[in-house]
Amino acid sequence: MPSQILIRMLLWAVALNAGLLLLIMWRQGLGGRYGYALLLAAETAVSGYLLYSHRSGHPLAVVVIGIFFFLVIVPLILRGITAWAVRRGRWSLATRLTGLRELLQPGANVGREKELLRVIEQVQGGDTADILNHMKHRVLAESDPELRGLLHEQILTLMVIEKQWNESLEYAAEHFTPHLIASRPRLGAALIRIYGEVGDLESMVRTMYLVEGGTDSQMPQNADVLEHCRIMVLAFTGRATDLEGLLGPDSHASAEPRVRHFWRGVAHQQAGEPEPAAAQYRLALEKMSPQDTRARETIEARLVELDQGCESVQLLDPDQTNRLVAAIRERAARTVARPRMRPSSWRRTPVTIGLVVVNVVIFAAMELFGRGSGDSGTLIRAGASLTHAVQSGEYWRLASAMFLHANWLHLAVNVFMLWFLGRFFEQLVGGVRFFVVYFAAGVLGNLASHLWRTGPVSVGASSSIFGILGGALVVLLLSKGKVPESWRRSMIFILALVIGLNFLPGLDIKVIDNFAHLGGLVGGALFGMVLFRATGGLGRVVTTASGLLCAAVLGYCAWGLVTSDLDRLAWARSQAGGMEVRHPVTWFAAPADRSGRLELIDLIGRDQIVVVRVGRTEITSVDTLMSERWRELGKRSSDRARTRTRTRTPTRTVVRRSLPPNAFPTGWAGFRRDIRPSSGESFVEVRAFALLGPPGRREEWQALLFTRGRVDRPLAVFRKVLGSLKPR
Repeated sequence: MPSQILIRMLLWAVALNAGLLLLIMWRQGLGGRYGYALLLAAETAVSGYLLYSHRSGHPLAVVVIGIFFFLVIVPLILRGITAWAVRRGRWSLATRLTGLRELLQPGANVGREKELLRVIEQVQGGDTADILNHMKHRVLAESDPELRGLLHEQILTLMVIEKQWNESLEYAAEHFTPHLIASRPRLGAALIRIYGEVGDLESMVRTMYLVEGGTDSQMPQNADVLEHCRIMVLAFTGRATDLEGLLGPDSHASAEPRVRHFWRGVAHQQAGEPEPAAAQYRLALEKMSPQDTRARETIEARLVELDQGCESVQLLDPDQTNRLVAAIRERAARTVARPRMRPSSWRRTPVTIGLVVVNVVIFAAMELFGRGSGDSGTLIRAGASLTHAVQSGEYWRLASAMFLHANWLHLAVNVFMLWFLGRFFEQLVGGVRFFVVYFAAGVLGNLASHLWRTGPVSVGASSSIFGILGGALVVLLLSKGKVPESWRRSMIFILALVIGLNFLPGLDIKVIDNFAHLGGLVGGALFGMVLFRATGGLGRVVTTASGLLCAAVLGYCAWGLVTSDLDRLAWARSQAGGMEVRHPVTWFAAPADRSGRLELIDLIGRDQIVVVRVGRTEITSVDTLMSERWRELGKRSSDRARTRTRTRTPTRTVVRRSLPPNAFPTGWAGFRRDIRPSSGESFVEVRAFALLGPPGRREEWQALLFTRGRVDRPLAVFRKVLGSLKPR
């Protein structure tokens, strides 16, 4: 790919992604991130100016791309590593990585996250009392309402960790209002745990009503908190059956196995069922790691309580609790799975992670065992969508092409989009439905590309990426009443904007295939609508059948790839330059730059055929025509040789050879020239001449075969191509 096209594509990526991030931040509220927003706005403006003024070769373009890499891409990678460190309890590493993110993203308000990690690290060290005193003094002096609420959350969370139930109730009574609890679901979650532990179930139920009624608790970033609140309420009220419905295999619950077993045990204990409670507690202990010392102590204490016996809880207002439990069941049943905003594990999005791995592995295999992903021959042999091969019956290429990429930038952009959009959509609809939409959209996008593109080869997962966008947009449009309305509208707006913006680079850079994008978008929308509309038993049947069909098509792709023999396919027919010609499926008729000229390019080898229709001539004999053209060619070669001698440039050796009479079809004659430069690779030219047409109106035709490999095979192709030439 030419470097200018590469730089221009990167500038488009910077302009679109920086602008989109800026818009999302603006819609969500900047919240102190003004410096970071200003940097993103500058990136968008400068990259947009360079694109508009066609100055992608300016040194500023490299600067803009580099700044975006360290401003956005590197912090995303660091954030993923930080999440890994947090899950493994490596708080010191997580704090240092967050500090590095703060340096790379000035003005992004990362300091609060670093401060929270530092507090947790200190808690792990055991000095909780000093931290609590320090934070209580800070919250009194803090004027920022957002930071004050965050400090309240941290204080109450620390009290829960230290099991300071009575002290935490006093602190909540002194500082918390119903409005604050409703607007901060994490505060509500801590209070529900506290009320449940002290046995004040009526206050717990009232707190849950505040949490359920708050708008913030319905947002996807708080989905885990809301789920945890519902689990705790059902557990502390002894609703083991209802809790099982919330944690069962058909639910969208994200709680880890050890957490599920613990709260099942609490539900059975509160219901006065000691044996199943003890069994669940022991299962939770088995799932815990050695680092979970506090959780282990809590479960062991509950097992001791069970040995002393347990009774079912008594509610002062059972009707109110029953109404709350019914509301929890109803909302959980009709809510579409909402993607969690935190990094997801492979268990939550296995299909997305698997597709990323497959795309990367195939790309690496082409680089290591082929001639590189930039070689068209390697792509064709690996299953690229080759226009004439598909027309000759290799339909499996419409599916296999979605797993191939033409260069590292192509792969990086598609994998980046797949990683973020795929995890979002897979959590929204489930793994099987996600794969069906991804695969079907890829096939339909490649079909649209095959029907309307002008180039001979197409590869890439972009049609599937647009299918994800189309499927997600349709699912959200049909999910009214099943997800929070404000979040749904916001995501619809963002998805529509992403779709529209991502068509723009294809209008500017011709190597980007917008036909594939449009076909994938339509295919993803259609399949997303069908799979989402099919519910219940019918939905399971449709989803399973669609998944099996996709698996069968994948098997067909593998069989086609193993058994493919391009040489045996019927020759294709092309028109260019006022001529019609037949040629192998791996050759491509380039668009004619003028009438009377046809250029065929071998996509696998390095051969080339050029046919020129010169015009009417008075010469009547092909032998005479060859003699005159040879003398002209020799004179031009002599002139060039004298020029090279004067300028001291390298010379070359030309050896003319005759070819057998059957080397050319009837009416054609020619010769072969072996050319060996003093520096560089040798090559062969085969020149042919013909006088075609009725007597008195004959036209002169000239043809050239250019090859660097063995001559026998391209010469056989040359002969058949010339024999099929027809004027149009």
